[in-house]
Amino acid sequence: MDKLSSNDFENCGKEFLDFIENGYDLSHILENGSEELVDLIKLTWNFDYDIEPEKVFFSLIQSVERFRKEKEIKKLRKLLNSTVDPKEKKEIMKKIFEILATLKKRGGVF
Repeated sequence: MDKLSSNDFENCGKEFLDFIENGYDLSHILENGSEELVDLIKLTWNFDYDIEPEKVFFSLIQSVERFRKEKEIKKLRKLLNSTVDPKEKKEIMKKIFEILATLKKRGGVF
């Protein structure tokens, strides 16, 4: 939970992590969750569980971290477009390039 929060998701993901962050177990979620969330959980149970949960969770964390970086780049680009000070523009561009370099260095995946 130190890697993910409900703020990283929308809809079912947010709802699910809200329940988890508040200490609720799966039975509580199934009884009190939205129909959409309950249907998603049921659908997930239909998958073959030869998958290693740690790998799935690690992949999810990588995706969320990539999403965070992409979101940060978008925010910086907006700021760059609204900034007139050349020195400030240079600093913003430096931050953008640092984030892009990190993404490229890791093959686009964290």
